Amino acid sequence: MKFKNMEKDEIRDWVETFIGGGCGIIAIIAAIVEYKLGDNGAVAGLMKDVFGTAVVVVLLFMAMPKRKPRNLAKILEEKVEAWGFSNAPMIFKTEGFVCAKEGKYTQGFVLLQNPSKYLTLLDLDKNNPEWHTYANYTSKQTGKFLDFPPYEEMVSKSFDILFVLEQKHFKDKEDIKDIIDNIIKAIENRFKKEVANEIIEVRRIGNSEKFTVEFKSEISNKKEVEFLISVVDYILSLVKVIA
Repeated sequence: MKFKNMEKDEIRDWVETFIGGGCGIIAIIAAIVEYKLGDNGAVAGLMKDVFGTAVVVVLLFMAMPKRKPRNLAKILEEKVEAWGFSNAPMIFKTEGFVCAKEGKYTQGFVLLQNPSKYLTLLDLDKNNPEWHTYANYTSKQTGKFLDFPPYEEMVSKSFDILFVLEQKHFKDKEDIKDIIDNIIKAIENRFKKEVANEIIEVRRIGNSEKFTVEFKSEISNKKEVEFLISVVDYILSLVKVIA
């Protein structure tokens, strides 16, 4: 096993398991030796007691809450924005985001209003002024698609993210409301383990073309960051299919 390919939390878990298991084996062997030697097994008895205690100590460490990685909010931000950039020009990181009064969302991504423009924008550079035209919150070229709360909030408490499918090409579809329901069912089926364990919950907002994915607890490690990315990426893949 190559430690350089492992996260710090994974290394810690592996080391704790190795030490705990090793101490447990030594304690068992010492107990057998003590039994075989009878009154002459003082050393073996001492080993049994020491390593038996060591097992308890290791188990206590393993039971302690894992420390949240430093700068987790920054890690989350980098992962989310890298995901958004990798999916441009279908989506753009919102510029000039307008936060609703007392709203919980402060940032997000906009989606192309006209998917047929995707191919003509493939070579669009982020430094090109036209990029900002599409990324602007009030642009007619794009429409609100995905809204997030602040990253710091997402790593400190439960939260939800909002998906909006009100772009013109969706509204023109007569069965858009059924499509939204099918998207929600697909999400629940794809992440049925997480839904069943109440890790996430997908909810439609009334009869609108909006739905939320609620994360029942804060993001506390890098694996949960990757899980969030997998959720939003899967939803985008569904949107691409119907666009």
